[in-house]
Amino acid sequence: MNRQTTDTALLAMHDVEKIRGGRTGPVFRIASFSLERQASMVLIGRSGTGKTTFLHLIAGLLSADAGSITVDGQVVSEMSESERDTFRARTIGCIFQTLHLLHGFTALENVLLAAAFAGRKQGSQQRARELLVRLGLEKKLHTYSHKLSVGEQQRVAIARALLNAPALLLADEPTASLDDENARLVVDELRRLASESGASLLIATHDPIVMESFDCVVPIGDVVAVEHGRAA
Repeated sequence: MNRQTTDTALLAMHDVEKIRGGRTGPVFRIASFSLERQASMVLIGRSGTGKTTFLHLIAGLLSADAGSITVDGQVVSEMSESERDTFRARTIGCIFQTLHLLHGFTALENVLLAAAFAGRKQGSQQRARELLVRLGLEKKLHTYSHKLSVGEQQRVAIARALLNAPALLLADEPTASLDDENARLVVDELRRLASESGASLLIATHDPIVMESFDCVVPIGDVVAVEHGRAA
């Protein structure tokens, strides 16, 4: 049984540490970070500053070496790997730079995989269609993912992340493969859909189009301290 907390924030991190690449690798430290329920925040920073590691820790794709990570009242940092997988499928929507679409599946089928992983099927077909339409893919529902452009594939991944109406939506460079017009469409829909479902939204990016759309923009260096070149 995972310990629940009484934190009012949807996401709370305290004294978190992650060592990458063995004893001589960089150490990522997060002293304190929180995100309120139904809040939106953009983390900005160049490559190598810890944005992806930070999001992977929150999602439970990486396990913390120290400290606590709490999402929606559950202490993710105390869960086993299988518990984190189940919790993530039901509570966290993830949009990462590696899209993980299945090439033998259509756009619609790829989105519906999220419902299968979370054990939720009722109403999923209609919601998946609606999300793809809202993201401009109404003519691509039954197109195999490997026949979609990179930008279209990214929008399929966004629809998949939103399918289960997650409490927390994490997006790592969600507009990286999109032109300016589609980038603005995706950002607007991310904000709108997160708001409609009551989800908190956390985006890591260096895209000015994303930055200009949000009031809360935080440099990753204000959140994550990265120590390089430690002695063995």
